Amino acid sequence: MLYHPQPKKILITGGSGFLGWHLAVHLSRRHHVAVTYRSRKISIPTCQVFQLDLERPFTIKNCLTRFNPDIIIHAAAMANTTACKQNFTAARNVNVRGAERLLRSIVNPGALFVYISTDLVFDGEHAPYREKDDAHPIGVYGLSKLEAERAVRKLWPNHIILRTALLYGPSNPFGRGSFLQWLDGGLQRSEPLNLFSDEYRTPAYVGDVVRAVQDLIRREIHYRTYHIGGPERISRADFGKRLAKMRGFDDSCIHEVTLEEMNLASLRARDASLDSSLIQRTCLLRLTPIDDALKQIFP
Repeated sequence: MLYHPQPKKILITGGSGFLGWHLAVHLSRRHHVAVTYRSRKISIPTCQVFQLDLERPFTIKNCLTRFNPDIIIHAAAMANTTACKQNFTAARNVNVRGAERLLRSIVNPGALFVYISTDLVFDGEHAPYREKDDAHPIGVYGLSKLEAERAVRKLWPNHIILRTALLYGPSNPFGRGSFLQWLDGGLQRSEPLNLFSDEYRTPAYVGDVVRAVQDLIRREIHYRTYHIGGPERISRADFGKRLAKMRGFDDSCIHEVTLEEMNLASLRARDASLDSSLIQRTCLLRLTPIDDALKQIFP
């Protein structure tokens, strides 16, 4: 007999963001979902919508009191690594203090808190990274996300921390895409694209992340921290070439550069590849190869 869980009340912060929107659309097919936005109001027909600013406690309390979720998926963040580096105070206030404000405002003591973190909590020197490996971020964004992870562990025992890799997939109606959309647009216009040949990640197809979250929130929790990347370790330059080949574009506009050439060697993890075997075993999840994912995105 198939197991069909009772619908839950799920709050997703960052509903206008890339991952938040995909989670909202899919989870609202079975659950009662509310999403949040900070400044630009959004509309998702199957979801309730709340204004929530992680720097304004009143908006947080208002949202959590009115909706009183069973599950909170915290996907909102100040995620632009350059902006975080330029304004450490703002990054910490949004990503760390914002998470703390959210946790302290939860009404339901039995609620599950799912925190979306990042592969950039690692320094890039000892990949592939497993969940138990020590995290040593080298950038402000990664540092703020690691601090928030620690706050989650301290303040809310009933939690899941999901460290995601570089995400890609279809854009949402609000214009929030992934690096894939930037790449595809540049290739279409034959614009010069400087892509790193010596920075490696395990890009994750957003559909796999959504399926993993769907499974994690319905089952009895066995672990508290999970990694989810894709099945392939690849540089941005090679990813760009794969996309160009699949789309039939000329890849001569792709210029392979190194971190040292761009003077970014001290700011980026050289290899933040994730080992996702734990979540594959837990959720019986088959991670989608890049070529298969691209065919789904660009049929």
